[in-house]
Amino acid sequence: MIKAAIFEDEHLAATHLKRLLQKCDPEIEIREIIPSVKKGIKWLNNNTCDLIFLDINLADGECFRIFKEVEINIPVIFTTAYNQYAIKAFELNSIDYLMKPVSEDLLKRSLIKFKTLHSNIQYQKGNIKNLISDFLEQGKNYKKRFLVESGSKIKSIPVEDIAYFYAAQKNVFFKHRNGKTYDTDLSLEKLEQALDPRFFFRVNRAYIIHIDAITNMSVLSNRAIKLTLTPATEDLVTVSVARLSSFKEWLNQ
Repeated sequence: MIKAAIFEDEHLAATHLKRLLQKCDPEIEIREIIPSVKKGIKWLNNNTCDLIFLDINLADGECFRIFKEVEINIPVIFTTAYNQYAIKAFELNSIDYLMKPVSEDLLKRSLIKFKTLHSNIQYQKGNIKNLISDFLEQGKNYKKRFLVESGSKIKSIPVEDIAYFYAAQKNVFFKHRNGKTYDTDLSLEKLEQALDPRFFFRVNRAYIIHIDAITNMSVLSNRAIKLTLTPATEDLVTVSVARLSSFKEWLNQ
């Protein structure tokens, strides 16, 4: 017997999914249909189940708020209309998704995947947190390219070709991996929000660097870390003491 809970604020969608589940596997027991984040937190604090079907947008907000309040080690199958990048994140993490309206064939596939994963104890104990983290990061629309002018020409530079961004004389520039320098009208503060934090980190007030640009690191007398970057910089680039802990976590991700 598989005990499942459906987190869904649309009555018709919840009813449709419940009927399909019982058709696909008569041994599935739907313990609860939960329409909101608030009720979901309360229910999970007092109940458990084998499998959760989780809509991204519930009546009072995004479902990810639940994971901030409750320790959940239950396999999740998302029901969502999110974009292809979010879907890819789920696939890579061995968690399935169901596009609305849910079809019987896809539901059967999801249940087969669940039964396979259900036997993996290590998965049950911790992979959901990784899934949520990956989804939140990959689901964001991080900047992918920068448009720049070079003489009379306009270039589109992929963000992965950028070694670092830096502030100088009240302007912000970035250094291409080939050594060329371009300016940008975005501040470092805005760039922090626009760049994927898996690859870029703001080491001090003046520099945001790509992890692959680091060629050497050394500890200074004041405990700060000196960075050698490629392409080379004119400035002494250090990781401020206040950012050391976060920097080390970033390197060790």
